[in-house]
Amino acid sequence: MSGKDLFLDFLGLLFMVAVIGFSIFYFIFGNRVQTVSIIMKAAAPFGFFVGILLLKWRLNHRQYKKRQEQANTDIVIYLTFMDKLKSDLFLYLLPIIVISIPVLAGFGVNKIFFFQACLIFILSYFWQKFIFNKQR
Repeated sequence: MSGKDLFLDFLGLLFMVAVIGFSIFYFIFGNRVQTVSIIMKAAAPFGFFVGILLLKWRLNHRQYKKRQEQANTDIVIYLTFMDKLKSDLFLYLLPIIVISIPVLAGFGVNKIFFFQACLIFILSYFWQKFIFNKQR
């Protein structure tokens, strides 16, 4: 390890110690244990999806290293126009599905659910444009 790497590791350690120290003083000594409970309940779904993301990242990174050794990092995918139509169908049905879940659960549609559906549509749309603009 170089001196720069050691220094960066040391800064990371200092930051971690500072965050843990701040958390102990703020939550435990500040009598805010109920806030910790709320944060932990809210963080559980994020932790599940971050865990899946990290697992997939590790598997893909391992495959990328193998392909990099073989000098073959390109991926060629052959799609038909029917695949694009299926992608369009998925793109436009996904917000409808997101809105229909709370409706079927009896919550109705409010601004938050509508915003989530719009956000999913916009992200999916730009991802699809990014992928299909690579066509020749």
